[in-house]
Amino acid sequence: MRRAEEFCGVELDSAIFYLDKAIALADKSGNCTTAVRAMVQKADCASFNLRMDKVAESLRQAENALELAGEDENCDTEEIQLEIKSLWADYWYELGNFDLSLKNCRWIEDAILNRKKRGKAELTRLKFNYLFLASNYFKKNNYGEAVQNYYQSTYYEKRLAEESGAKPDYNYIHYFLAPVYQAKGEPDSARQSYFFYLNYLDSLYGQDPVKNGRRSAYVMTCLNLSSLYREQGKLDSAEWMLKKSLDLLFPGDPFLAKAYFQLGQTLLDKKKYREAARHFNESIKIQSGNTGSGEDYQIARSYIGLGDVFAAQRSWEEAFHQYQLAILSLSNGFDDAGILSNPTSELVFSQKDLLTALGKKSWALFQCYLNWPEQSQYLDAAWETALAAIDRVDSVRLDYSYDEDKQFLLNESYSVFAYAIQIAYHRGKPFYEQAFEMAERSKAVLLFEAIRSASAENSLRTYPDSFEQILQLRYTLQQNKVLIAREKDFQQRQQYFNNQQELERRYDHLTQRLELQHPEYYRLKHESKTIKVSLVKKDLPPHHALLEYFLHDTTAFIFIIDPAKEGLQIVKAAWNEDLANMATSITDDIFRRNDDAYERKALALFEHLLKPALGLTGADHLLIVPDGELWNVPFDALLTKAVPTNDKGRFKKYPYMLKEKTISYAFSATLQHRMAHPDQRPGGDFVVVAPAYRKIRQEQLVAMRAERGRMDTLWHNLDEASAIAKTCNGRLLAEGDATRSRFLQALDGARMLHFGGHAKADHDQPDFSFIALSNLGDTLAEPYRLYAHELYNHAHPLDLVVLSACETGTGQVWKGEGVISLARAFAHGGARSIVTTLWSINDGAARDIMALFYQYLADGMGKDDALHQAKLAYLNADGTDNERAHPFYWAAFTPIGDMAPVEFGLSWWKKGLAGAFLIGLLLWGAAFFILKSKS
Repeated sequence: MRRAEEFCGVELDSAIFYLDKAIALADKSGNCTTAVRAMVQKADCASFNLRMDKVAESLRQAENALELAGEDENCDTEEIQLEIKSLWADYWYELGNFDLSLKNCRWIEDAILNRKKRGKAELTRLKFNYLFLASNYFKKNNYGEAVQNYYQSTYYEKRLAEESGAKPDYNYIHYFLAPVYQAKGEPDSARQSYFFYLNYLDSLYGQDPVKNGRRSAYVMTCLNLSSLYREQGKLDSAEWMLKKSLDLLFPGDPFLAKAYFQLGQTLLDKKKYREAARHFNESIKIQSGNTGSGEDYQIARSYIGLGDVFAAQRSWEEAFHQYQLAILSLSNGFDDAGILSNPTSELVFSQKDLLTALGKKSWALFQCYLNWPEQSQYLDAAWETALAAIDRVDSVRLDYSYDEDKQFLLNESYSVFAYAIQIAYHRGKPFYEQAFEMAERSKAVLLFEAIRSASAENSLRTYPDSFEQILQLRYTLQQNKVLIAREKDFQQRQQYFNNQQELERRYDHLTQRLELQHPEYYRLKHESKTIKVSLVKKDLPPHHALLEYFLHDTTAFIFIIDPAKEGLQIVKAAWNEDLANMATSITDDIFRRNDDAYERKALALFEHLLKPALGLTGADHLLIVPDGELWNVPFDALLTKAVPTNDKGRFKKYPYMLKEKTISYAFSATLQHRMAHPDQRPGGDFVVVAPAYRKIRQEQLVAMRAERGRMDTLWHNLDEASAIAKTCNGRLLAEGDATRSRFLQALDGARMLHFGGHAKADHDQPDFSFIALSNLGDTLAEPYRLYAHELYNHAHPLDLVVLSACETGTGQVWKGEGVISLARAFAHGGARSIVTTLWSINDGAARDIMALFYQYLADGMGKDDALHQAKLAYLNADGTDNERAHPFYWAAFTPIGDMAPVEFGLSWWKKGLAGAFLIGLLLWGAAFFILKSKS
């Protein structure tokens, strides 16, 4: 076996020859352990040389030998099984079947953690097993789990160092974390980690990677760094780094195929198509030799690269053939090269790569049909392939634990939904409803999941022990995630990640048990049907229409559902980078009073995005489902025509959309239906909150521009809250009483909430956006900020939440998902409707508009009508001059969700009168009955 070790990294056939001799000798002497270890060593040598066919053959041989040995005391079964599982994990990883690789890694983890004693050997195996778990999660784009397991590995590095009395070496973690930062779109952090690790390698043995014994790590870091340069458009730097890597590689090197593949990608970006194709083909040739077959995710990626080469040159037939070869390379047992064929239940090596190949194939087939419209089979195949790709999106998403990773998947696969919608639109009206379904399946998916989970948890209230258990565990999990996000110290983060691993394991076990014990909990948690057009029409009141947007590259699709019209209508409008920039920046122009820019953008956005749809519906109420950048747009401040020169600056006269239509918003049509038909209706009070803040000198403020975003005194929020509480019989929580603890206590028993105070959006870390309660007391003893991540842990199925504060509707915009804002945090907890703000609002204007809004609500208007009429009344009031008619003062307020009227309780004196009248009526009836009986 020693001779075999000498040949293992040099000549595989010679190594196998000596190992087979060792097996024969061990069998002859009855030494089971030696025989099986030789078989395992064969698999290990084959794995080092990437001969995956030989790996599987040797591992099966070892497993059969163990099975025959049975209870043989001479066979060290337990340790050998760990080695076999480790090699199977590596085998499936190299083939791209990351689920099976993870399964073997988890088996190893459970086997070692179940041991009563864990020595140095066990700790070492756990360290590397967690590294391998993390690498699998990384390949699946499950970056949250990847980071967690990388840190778990460093925990065992620390344990090993403690055992030996040495200092732990955490440098290796940069090698693994850098690609994660890169994939998550954090290039600066990635580049820093790459160079940190390269410098670390140089410091070990000098700058010659061949001599310093770390050639593989050096090459892999260079390959990853080249991909980062390519993503940043630094193609010359990427090419230089790849050629530097190739100088360090030799024929048969495991990294050679990857280097040629990446060089092909870089040359494709440089439009050097012939050279790119040559390198992709070379990568396929090398990797096919390594694996002994054509089934491998790296081979599939090279075929996808070849397809992209042909697609770039508009050779669509050749492109889809290459994409089909990629699909064949990813599917075990699927060998149908026909264009109509896609894998169904076959074993798939990499779901993510299959999703990419299916999406690109569907688009190539559609382009073939456009070139040869008489070939209808291309259109049929394009449609079926797009549907298959979207089904993959849904199945892959189930593997992800972290919202950020699920969103990354949806963002990456958004083009698949776009292809399906484009194809359905081209196929005509019979396919319009399916196109709408595709748009819906891409929207507010994570929020819908969260609301379903909250609803499922609420169903456990009749089982107090289970309800308390899951609530406490979820709260602890969320708080630990917050600690991870905030912590900068490496070792402390390491401890938090270790805690996270254990908490998630407990949470998974608990939810699995609850799903088995409580069928209703399971149903509510997993029920996720997309709404049908017929049900949308049924939900819409008379004179209402739904406008749903889907944006992709150069196209905006507008879905129009009007109960007064037959079927569903779709408008295909232009969309480009200029319009996207307008949508992103229009709120800033309104806020900063860049009036010329605002007017230009407000008219352009109306012309491109609203006018085409308005020609197809006569509805005077529009329920808008925005997409992407459109979440930043206050639609009622758009201009329906150019402002005449004579009216410039006379903002009362501007042709606002507000003067034409009543507008409200929805996260998606599916979620809108759920918000309008909740599982439970809250009882309780209408809580009106107006915190007081530390005073500053009044002369420092310009009262007219006092905004609810600066943490200073508000002069009008108490007047606003008092008037609202009086009008609507609300319970007032004001000034110094509006502390964080009292607010949360009031929220638990509330039916509706009005908050008038300070708030702040955190665009970098949305979970740390906050509303500010009173800071008059000791803020060390009781913090005054209530963060979004804390709101996520409170179930509050309120009928109405009004956030009359700054930036409560702004935040990061996630593709398809909308704005990650404070308003979303309340929706997460079950709020049926939210009135939120797009910028830091003026204190005085907020008071006036809110007073009008609640007066109209009390009169029985729907929420959208009440806010619409309040804005109009404010705009038309005698006291509103041209300055105050500017959209800055009124357009920030945005209503989202169910717009049905709300019922306010009667005030005490009205209840008294009503009670006295009822008692009098009963007494009169009784007296009348007695008199009649006597007569």
